[in-house]
Amino acid sequence: MRLWFCILLQFLFVQSLLSQNELASVKDFLDKKFGYVDEVIPIKNKNTGELAVFFTEGKTTHAFLFDNSFKKIDSLSGEDKRRKYKQVIGGGTGADRNYIIYFSNPSRTKFASIDFSFKTKEARFHEFDFELDNERLLQTVHIDDSFYILTIEKKSSVLHTYKFKEHNAPINSMIDLSAESFLDDEDEETTLYDLLTTSSGIYNLGKSVNIVKINIENPTTLEIAAQPTKFYETENGFLISFDQNKQFTQLVELDLINSTYNMNRLQKPLAIVSPDKKRTNSFVHDKTVYTIAVVENLIYLQCLNLETGELINEHSVDPQGQITLKNTPVVQTGGDFSSTRELKKVSKVFRKINLGEVGISVFKAHDIFEVAYGGIHETKSNPAMFFPGFAIPIAASGGLALSLFINPAFFAFESYSNTKAVKIEAIFDATFEHLNGDIPLNAFDKIKNFAAKEKVLRNGRTVFRFNGNYIFGYYDSWTKTFSFREFKNN
Repeated sequence: MRLWFCILLQFLFVQSLLSQNELASVKDFLDKKFGYVDEVIPIKNKNTGELAVFFTEGKTTHAFLFDNSFKKIDSLSGEDKRRKYKQVIGGGTGADRNYIIYFSNPSRTKFASIDFSFKTKEARFHEFDFELDNERLLQTVHIDDSFYILTIEKKSSVLHTYKFKEHNAPINSMIDLSAESFLDDEDEETTLYDLLTTSSGIYNLGKSVNIVKINIENPTTLEIAAQPTKFYETENGFLISFDQNKQFTQLVELDLINSTYNMNRLQKPLAIVSPDKKRTNSFVHDKTVYTIAVVENLIYLQCLNLETGELINEHSVDPQGQITLKNTPVVQTGGDFSSTRELKKVSKVFRKINLGEVGISVFKAHDIFEVAYGGIHETKSNPAMFFPGFAIPIAASGGLALSLFINPAFFAFESYSNTKAVKIEAIFDATFEHLNGDIPLNAFDKIKNFAAKEKVLRNGRTVFRFNGNYIFGYYDSWTKTFSFREFKNN
């Protein structure tokens, strides 16, 4: 068994190396002799296909501009004057190769931006003359040529959007959901604010925003999928799913451009089982909702049409026989590749899944749907310690928070690298019929293997999507070089 496992490791590393190539590198750009990269902020220009990558080093920001073939075409450096604005919350583009980064103060009540011009080689700092008082910032998104901040009034079901366009004063619009009925985990009516926040601080007297932002083009770990509240990026805003209630998946689709919403409520499986005896969760992928329901002796998977609630297909797994709804061995994953181990006894799989929260995630690779389901067994005590400047609590799993706002791909990757869960993986067709076959390594697997082999440090690394593939960026302090490597899913 050890020999087979070693051979498998070697094969995975070779596959990772064969499936990536270096696109570009920048060398000797830091000011200090022993400097290091604090943050990496990639912003793509959707109109030109160009990419600007910003590196912060103390009070200095270095920027490089690449064309759509990842050839370096320009650069600039400037002093970072944001001072009290430490949190990066978004990025966008303006005219004449201008790139804008938006910031907030640590409490996310005040906002500013820096406009970087590759044409004039200048960086202009701007503070916005408004402050959030009775509102909490939820998420941000860049749509077309505008930047949007989504907030919620405290102890209410009233949302606000703030539309920013370059340095103009933000336009405030309201989306009032007060007339809607929201259910908590005890089937009691509650506010949208209570569903979007979680108790925190000393004696749980405070409130923390409980948000996970998902782009379904990225693989999603069970650690993210097991969260009770999830934000999915859409063309005009967000789709929010709430799984605190065990009987219903509650869904709110927000159109930030038109300040409108649609609400839907879908029945979860195993309705006859008492809510206190089951755990449930869901995952939205395009126009379908995948739901998992777990009781002591049963795992039940269901796929529904998002708009109509019509059943597409369903499956169940019980501990009496073998788990056949899988295409890989059942594993308990850890933060490091070497800590992954196979679980062969079905009773042990059920026992471990029943220890914590459950989740299901879906990733489409070509025409195949890769589904991971199971439960969160254990997480690192404080993964946020690796991510300076982005400490945001995320439900019960801790602080996976880097790039929570601006780079969902890196958020997903860092979660992917630190997950500890009992995971079952299977592949399905569009009708949720189980298929035979192997599950190929995705881009995150390949990046993880490469980073382990090359001993890439966490500090200063990034992952982002570019031209349909993933770019892994990392800094080598010995050679003083930041390299960009491309990885493909399959």
